[in-house]
Amino acid sequence: VSLESDDLKIDPAYLNDASDWQDLETAVAWVREQFTPKLNRLGWTEVVPGKRGGSLRGLRRSISAYAQSIYHPTSTCPMAPPESEGVVDTDFRVYGFDNLRICDASTFPTIPASNTQAPTLHIARTLANLLTGR
Repeated sequence: VSLESDDLKIDPAYLNDASDWQDLETAVAWVREQFTPKLNRLGWTEVVPGKRGGSLRGLRRSISAYAQSIYHPTSTCPMAPPESEGVVDTDFRVYGFDNLRICDASTFPTIPASNTQAPTLHIARTLANLLTGR
């Protein structure tokens, strides 16, 4: 992830690494292997990537067009000690930066098994109380 301070652009760099492509190609191949025969027996056919997914180029074009992050990413900047790959301290300050705090679901130390709204609101209230001295 990169942060450009001039325009506050955050780029998650999806599919920029060769391992991203390899992981998705492997996942699509596994899903096809597991489900295509069963779906075909029901008279259904694959829509995406469909026939265009028969070649590596076609598969990658489909992945580029349809892959998305629809869930709320969490735990990418965990609150933990820096020696355990933490990014923020218990006051939400980013290690190594002055006057920069993160206050969202990215600070969760682990990925929750529930909706992220309530714990995110709790984090926001905790930081608001900290900053206002409450």
